Amino acid sequence: DARSCANGVLCAPLSNAAQQMMIAVAASYSTLEYDPDTGKRGSRSVHAETLLREVTGAEAALVKARDIASTTAPGTATHAAAAYNLAGLYYELGRLGDALPLVEESLRIQESIDPSAADIGDQYDGLGSLRYSLGDYVASERALDRALQHRRMVYGGDHYAVGESLGN
Repeated sequence: DARSCANGVLCAPLSNAAQQMMIAVAASYSTLEYDPDTGKRGSRSVHAETLLREVTGAEAALVKARDIASTTAPGTATHAAAAYNLAGLYYELGRLGDALPLVEESLRIQESIDPSAADIGDQYDGLGSLRYSLGDYVASERALDRALQHRRMVYGGDHYAVGESLGN
């Protein structure tokens, strides 16, 4: 039976079924950080990824974002925004390799439309973070430097966005 725990949250013991499942898992080999398909070290997050997609509807959002990105006219601001948003979704799902070409595509389009658009600095900042997460530190530094230079061009020196870039 449930009782009140910290901060008014209700707490209850695990059900018998949940306890039995924990015992079964604890009594056997675990693939928490092992990928049996490749025989190499795996990722803890893989086990929860499918469930999170199902619970959050991320898979449906991914399909919709892909559809929007593929049906908008190439080279338009709408297409650039759709590509960047899809890249963000891929990033959140841990699919960094899928996110990278979309961020780069979005930047190419944005720069061809309006090279002085303020959000280009944000996109270079995002590209730098993505490259860093991929372990490409040299390309990350180049992208973050581009973000800084672009923000200085757009805002001047005394703007929080410039300070944000300096913090990277």
